[in-house]
Amino acid sequence: MGNNEFEKLVIEAVKCYANERMIEGEKPLSDDDVYIVWSCKTLQNNKALASTTRSDGMYYELTYNGDKDELYFDAYRKLENRCIKSPIERVMLLGGGVSAVATVKTKLEESAEPKLSVTECVTAGEKRNDPLGDTVSGMLSPDYVERFKAEYQQTKIRYNKLHNMLVKADAGKLEFIPTCPLELLRDQKANMGKYLYCLEVRAQIEGVELN
Repeated sequence: MGNNEFEKLVIEAVKCYANERMIEGEKPLSDDDVYIVWSCKTLQNNKALASTTRSDGMYYELTYNGDKDELYFDAYRKLENRCIKSPIERVMLLGGGVSAVATVKTKLEESAEPKLSVTECVTAGEKRNDPLGDTVSGMLSPDYVERFKAEYQQTKIRYNKLHNMLVKADAGKLEFIPTCPLELLRDQKANMGKYLYCLEVRAQIEGVELN
């Protein structure tokens, strides 16, 4: 299915779904009230994220399976929008336990390190064996292949950390209480997995060695 045809299908599906569930006093949505946040096409498959002008916190994920000629429709509600600035909160979200949080807190209290340049950040990441830090140079490379590989590596690292955190949570071994529902984190992991799949298929098409 072509991009234009798929996007028209997305708009129509979201509009119909939202209008069937509108509350009293709401105005029915038109095509112009539905917008596509992101979309991609991989081989015969399409995927898009969409939302509407309504302030109901809803967003929609639509996937077209070209092999089976099937459209998969998922509706979600945004529960919260946060800016996580604290290093301690970021460690917790990435699955770090009590000891990891304590380590970060101690380091923050002991010294306020000056801001590093990009080169210094890359060097520091390599010295402390920081997988994400090791991808910085790739993300800043003028070569799109290196940026592509770094993007994949960063997503894979975050996916694995989130996966490990959810495994601990399901096993009752998680050492902290997440600030958002586990179901939302599972949805995040599922979407990250789909994004990794898109990158892997694209890499096969473009002949890029990701590992």
